[in-house]
Amino acid sequence: MDGRRQVQGFTLIEVLVALLIAAIGLLGMAALHLSGLRSVETAYQRSLATLAANDLLERMRANADAVRAGNYASAYGAAATASTDCEATSCSGAQMAAFDLARWKASLGALPAGDGKVEMSGTRVTVTVRWDHSRSGDGTQWASFLITTDF
Repeated sequence: MDGRRQVQGFTLIEVLVALLIAAIGLLGMAALHLSGLRSVETAYQRSLATLAANDLLERMRANADAVRAGNYASAYGAAATASTDCEATSCSGAQMAAFDLARWKASLGALPAGDGKVEMSGTRVTVTVRWDHSRSGDGTQWASFLITTDF
């Protein structure tokens, strides 16, 4: 025997380096997870906007005479109100258009600061849905979905 003892185990420095490497890896995974959550939220909002725009277009296809009369034209910020509940009673085409717009504008409330407009030019109809995409709610970054069709 030469009098030296064999040292077994890890030194404190080796343990700290291993913890540092693990911490950096975990922080990277957390950042990746946060990025994924943002993408999912954006996709969800875009899906809501797409569904809302297509819902209004289907309602307009069912009431084509009112579309041709221009009853569906609407601007951003214009609060649509319906004087008649067209689900409970019979309505004229114009009343149905007002009812459809009121329900559509209300459904856009599912989006942050969601709003929409309908532009009509001859037989061409453009439905635009926009919402606040800034994540801070300050309205500095807007996202929008636009769909155009002919009647």
